[in-house]
Amino acid sequence: MKALLVAGEKSYLNEISYLLKDDQFRKSTKNMLLCYHSINKIIAKIPFRIYETFDCNEIGLFIGTSHGELETTKDFLKSIGIDKRARPFLFQHGLHNATLGFICQTLNHTGPAITVSNRFFSGEDAIDLAMDWLQLNKIKIAITVGYDSLPLGLENQVRGLYPQSTQLSTGSAAALVLANEEGVRKILNTNYSINLNNLFLERITYCRTSNARTGGSTSTHYYDSNAIEEIYNNLSRYPNHCSTMNLQKPNGTYSVINMAS
Repeated sequence: MKALLVAGEKSYLNEISYLLKDDQFRKSTKNMLLCYHSINKIIAKIPFRIYETFDCNEIGLFIGTSHGELETTKDFLKSIGIDKRARPFLFQHGLHNATLGFICQTLNHTGPAITVSNRFFSGEDAIDLAMDWLQLNKIKIAITVGYDSLPLGLENQVRGLYPQSTQLSTGSAAALVLANEEGVRKILNTNYSINLNNLFLERITYCRTSNARTGGSTSTHYYDSNAIEEIYNNLSRYPNHCSTMNLQKPNGTYSVINMAS
């Protein structure tokens, strides 16, 4: 199975400061706004209107995260323990699927939408699942997002889960848009002048034992879903070129992602 890699984008925590001050998003979490920002950037970047070109049931949304809404969960438990007061919106926003719900509501996304969480391989699993749905032709185009951020008040606890040398990102998100053959055909039927790249994403393989290969790609701002960001970085550096990416994980495991033009 090959999926056309239509576009990629990434967002960092310092890019969403204006959203955090927006009354419209006053109850939204950092993770929600990181996802929202990266998706908005990629929607603005691609040369067609995704939610107008495709029917709602033809667009899939796949989000990968390891830690999810830990910060909000901490705030909810703190409110009960210290203030003796349960705050329902904190409980609601503390669910692992809360970010996806926020994105679907904000973008009016009514098609298939799934959150995956698998520690170091959360980003790869989100891509894998999107490619499965594309291969089965359940959807024609997929938006995949990977995100994680250091929860305030739990930084030391989260850092303790990783080797000391790992430089964790304070907050990052990245998004890719993938399409199958029918999706590409529909894009081109809408506008023949659109110039799509010729880079395809192929199946991902995993090595879950601690015998990592040397020479693999590593990120200076690591988070468990950043395979999506590394694919975007590779796409930016080497557009329209074949590439095999070996992504190292902090515990010595790795994944291999194949791209072909």
